[in-house]
Amino acid sequence: MREKFKTTFEFAKNNTLYSLFISENNDNKVYSEFQDIEEVVKKVSKNRNIIRKAYSISVELIENVKKYGVLADSFKNKFLLGYYDSSFYFLSFNLVHNKDVDFITGKFEQINSLFAMENSKELLREAYKNKLKEVSLSENDVKVGVINLVRKLDSKLLYNFEKVNDDYSVLSLICSTEDKGL
Repeated sequence: MREKFKTTFEFAKNNTLYSLFISENNDNKVYSEFQDIEEVVKKVSKNRNIIRKAYSISVELIENVKKYGVLADSFKNKFLLGYYDSSFYFLSFNLVHNKDVDFITGKFEQINSLFAMENSKELLREAYKNKLKEVSLSENDVKVGVINLVRKLDSKLLYNFEKVNDDYSVLSLICSTEDKGL
């Protein structure tokens, strides 16, 4: 998966349509940017379903970074939207505590394992419905937002952790969806 991550990262980064730095002090800016993201996607695709899907994936990733990314002066959490070879790529970069890396990896692998199954979309839909029915969301389980995000993707989550220091690593996450035209 590491090689696929590196390859995907390079062509997505080199074909960036939109980028946004995410800090705790720019809530108004982030929310006003959502409209810009939609407009950027509309310039590339005329498919309304893809426009909605791309918008939704972007919002979910940005919200995830805002909610779970560690804020530090030395690193700016970031979101990128790229388009290459009829696919949209959504990249997020945020700091996480090193103590959480194994936990996050396990949850991503749990979700990615569903893609190997024949009825992956149905399994993800069921996991999402079941999570919504829970009265209290456990801190030790996959979050509703991540399951909802993955339901919209056409392939597994690609991710990488790069250790910054003894306390933090940068989590790089790549999601993609095909622009299947009209």
